[in-house]
Amino acid sequence: AYKVIDIMHTMKNELGTTFIFATHDHKIVGEAELIYTLEDGEIIDQQHYNGPAPNKSKGSRTKGGN
Repeated sequence: AYKVIDIMHTMKNELGTTFIFATHDHKIVGEAELIYTLEDGEIIDQQHYNGPAPNKSKGSRTKGGN
């Protein structure tokens, strides 16, 4: 998975590509720049982020783009 993330970073930096993906893996969430948190199909939070993975409550789904 991290090889794919590395490729995504390269494409973003070299080509200006934007990615939208969904994950429950908080390690992968930590790689995103913009994170939307969904609960029961509704966006409950949006944050700009790039650092250690946040500790989100169980049951929430997170989608970030890089």
